[in-house]
Amino acid sequence: MSKQTMIIVPHPDDETLAFSHIIMNEVAAGNPLKIVVVTTGDEGGADQYGDEIPRLRMAEILRAMEIFGIPKEDLIILGYGDKLTLTNAFEDTENPDKCYPSGQRYQYRETYGFPEAGCNDFRFVQSGYHHPYTRNAILKDIIEVISLYHPTDIFTVSECDIHRDHRATYRFVTEALHRIQQDDKTYRPNFYISLVHFDKDLWPYDDASHFPDPFKGLDQKPFDWDSRIQFLMTDEMKEKKKRAIGEFTTQLAYSREYLEKFNKEDEFYVKELIHLAE
Repeated sequence: MSKQTMIIVPHPDDETLAFSHIIMNEVAAGNPLKIVVVTTGDEGGADQYGDEIPRLRMAEILRAMEIFGIPKEDLIILGYGDKLTLTNAFEDTENPDKCYPSGQRYQYRETYGFPEAGCNDFRFVQSGYHHPYTRNAILKDIIEVISLYHPTDIFTVSECDIHRDHRATYRFVTEALHRIQQDDKTYRPNFYISLVHFDKDLWPYDDASHFPDPFKGLDQKPFDWDSRIQFLMTDEMKEKKKRAIGEFTTQLAYSREYLEKFNKEDEFYVKELIHLAE
C-alpha cells in the first residue's frame, strides 16, 4: 500500500502549530494527505468577533493551507462544536445519542460547514444531511473518514494535553481505530501524537529554540520524551510556518505570544502502539 497520511485535529490552527513539518514534507513528496478538523472552533475568539468567528476561522485555515500547498479538497471539516461538545459527548457512554450543544454562546446542535467557501461539513458532503452533536455521530464520522481514505499514517493530538477538546479528540480517534479493526484486523496504521497545550500553557516556553521536555521534573511522565521522533525545520519551512500562523488573526488577537512560540527549530511526534482488538 502506498503511503497516505491523515492529520486529525480538534481546531483550526492545531494542524499548523503541531504538524507543519508533516504537511510540508508530504506535499513536497507528492504523497496523498488529508487534514481533518473536528470542530469549527466557533468559541475561540467569540467574545471579540461575535457571530463572525466560525466564518473567520474557516477563512484563516484555508489561507494557511494555501501557504502549505494544500487544496481545499484535502481539508475535511467535520463541523462539530467547540468547547465542551467533544468532552461531554465522549464521556456520556450511557447516552450516546444525547446532543451536547457547542459552547455557551451559539448553542449549535448539528454539524455545519461553509459552502460559500467550498467546504461543507463531512456528513453533509457524504449524505446530504447534518449530524447532531452526539457521541454516536462524532464516532461515526471519524470512523467513516478514516475508512474512506484508509491512511497508512495517522497524526493526532495527545491524551495528556491539558485542553479537554484535545484529549477528547485523541480518545475518539483511538476508539474509532478499535472499531475499524474489529471488522478489518489487517488495518494497522502507523499512529503518531504530538502535544499543543501543557503546563498551564506556559510550555513550549519562550526562550527555547527547540521544543523542550514538557515533563521535566515530573515523577509520572505520559510518554518518554527521549523516544520522540524529532524533525528539524529548514529556514524555508520556518518561514512558511510563520506565515501560516500569521493567518490565524482571530487567535493571534488574544494569544499571539503563545502561538508564535510554536515556530521553533524542530517539531516532534511520538509513535504509539494502539492495542487493537485481537
